[in-house]
Amino acid sequence: MPLTTEFIESQKLTPEQVTAIGEVFNNDIAEVKKTYDGKANTDAEAILEGAAKAVETKTGIVRGKGQKVADYITLAGEKFVEGKLSSETAKVAQKQKEYDKLIADGASDGALKKKYDELQAAHDDLQKKEAEFDRVKPFEDLYANLSKEHLTLKQTTAFSMVKPAFPDTVNTYEADAKWNAFVKDVQNSHDIEIVDGIPMAISKENKHKTVKLSDLVAKNAEIQALTQGRAVKGTGADPTKEMGRVKGVPFDVPVNATGAERQKAITDYLLEHGTKADGSKLRKIDKEWAAEFAKYNTLLLEGTPTTT
Repeated sequence: MPLTTEFIESQKLTPEQVTAIGEVFNNDIAEVKKTYDGKANTDAEAILEGAAKAVETKTGIVRGKGQKVADYITLAGEKFVEGKLSSETAKVAQKQKEYDKLIADGASDGALKKKYDELQAAHDDLQKKEAEFDRVKPFEDLYANLSKEHLTLKQTTAFSMVKPAFPDTVNTYEADAKWNAFVKDVQNSHDIEIVDGIPMAISKENKHKTVKLSDLVAKNAEIQALTQGRAVKGTGADPTKEMGRVKGVPFDVPVNATGAERQKAITDYLLEHGTKADGSKLRKIDKEWAAEFAKYNTLLLEGTPTTT
């Protein structure tokens, strides 16, 4: 968690002290986050196991050892329907045959009435079984919803465990956009699993190709470029570079400025000169900050600095 400029200046901290404090904060946050992520994954697994147990209690069909929850619920539903409905349907069909035979043979009204009542009772039983099936069927929908929620939670947990901490010299919107694009690309090409607490990426084309999710992060050039912003010192600009100014921007930036230099220049200007509508000093936590930052960032991206 980066320290604010105001806090650093008020406490008169040296760069070495800022770095040391930042490392302590990041380690503590990482430990808390690790504990939370593990609990979230455990809770999600418990929900799925609970759904499977409910199906077993309702249908009486025991889940096989090591059998996946999805396969078990599908098989239990099929066996339950076949065992219950097919049996009752056969009973109704048999009663109907007996009833038809009595009519053909000219049986007495009393005998016909008895067989008719039996046929009606069998039909009622069949309808009860159909109603029971309707109560069991939602378990399939429940599993589908739980499975989707579990997958989302698992992937969110996995990616949060390996997401690097971007320095405050990096534009938040740029960092979010590039990270989300990386996540989407990985999800399209890999299945995500957490094995012994380590997020793993399994190739969808070859399930035998497995790599640590953190390794994919380390190999992504755009993500790694964002993390390098923490190495920027001082004003964030190379003092040997030629400075220039873009039309509409009230401060100088290096010609051919890097993303980190551009973000740093905007931040420094707003912290020193930025004001709100009421004339008070603009701070990073103010809602107007994002709009002002975006305005100058757009001008710098679209314009070309001219030297003075």
